Amino acid sequence: QPKVDPWLEAGSKLARTQSGFAYFELPTMSKMNRVLRWTIYKGMRSGIKDSEKRAVTVSLHLDKDAFKRLLGITLEEGIYQFLVDSNGKVLWKTQGELTEKKLAAMKAAMQ
Repeated sequence: QPKVDPWLEAGSKLARTQSGFAYFELPTMSKMNRVLRWTIYKGMRSGIKDSEKRAVTVSLHLDKDAFKRLLGITLEEGIYQFLVDSNGKVLWKTQGELTEKKLAAMKAAMQ
């Protein structure tokens, strides 16, 4: 989470200044039964105190292998950032912690 939070802060700033920009944190998990999912969500709710961060966190339960293949995700433990247009086309992506260089590249891709 410490690697994710700076990206969320940058997304929040961009959402306030860039018309039509929205950002989300998408924790991905394999499909699971309701009880296990409820337990995980309960833990996530208690761990995300900030209401703005909670509002932009959307948990995905899916076939993780297919999802990773589709998006070119190679590290399970890594964090990935994607800029997508309204049709779902990936315009830009990077992996890892926020840097000024990565943020500048993302902003350039928004043009």
